[in-house]
Amino acid sequence: MTELITKPPFRSSYIIDGNLITLELYRLLSIFYASEKFATINTTNHDDPVSILLGYQDSEITRILTSSAISARIIDDRDDRYLGEHSTSCGQLIPDLNNPNSHIALTLREACNKIIHAIKIHYDITELATGLRYVNPTIYYYGRFKGKEWKATLDVEEYVFNYVTYIAQFN
Repeated sequence: MTELITKPPFRSSYIIDGNLITLELYRLLSIFYASEKFATINTTNHDDPVSILLGYQDSEITRILTSSAISARIIDDRDDRYLGEHSTSCGQLIPDLNNPNSHIALTLREACNKIIHAIKIHYDITELATGLRYVNPTIYYYGRFKGKEWKATLDVEEYVFNYVTYIAQFN
C-alpha cells in the first residue's frame, strides 16, 4: 500500500465543518425548546405521531452532544485553541462526590471530556399536571476519574453558546 501525503489546499487531519456543527447545535437546542410543547400535546397513545417523534429525543440529544464534544476536543487539540483557558463556563463540576460541597466551573473543554467519558446520564425534567414530562436544557453526567466519582451539571444553552463562540465559527 502507498500512503498518500496530502499537501495544501487539502487537510491532513480530520475535516470538521463548523457550519454543520452549528446546525446540529441549533437542532439540539430546538429539541429542548420543543420538548415542553410536545409534552402538552402528547396523548400518551403509542401510535400518536407525537409519541413516535418523542421516541427520538434521547438518541438525538446523545448523538449531537457526543459528536460535538468529540469534534471540539479534536479541534482544541489539533489547533491549540486552549479551551480550558477561556472563560467558557457551561455548568458545574463536582470532581469528587465524597466532597459534594466542593465544586468548580465546568469549562467547555471539561464539559466535552465529561460528555465523552460519562458512565451515567440523567436529564432534568419537569412534570406537568397531566403526568407527562419534558426535558429541560440541563443534563447531569456521572463518571469516575483517578479513582474518584464525579458529577457534572451541564447547562446545554451555555454549552451551545460557548461552542459557537470558541469552536464552530473559527473552523
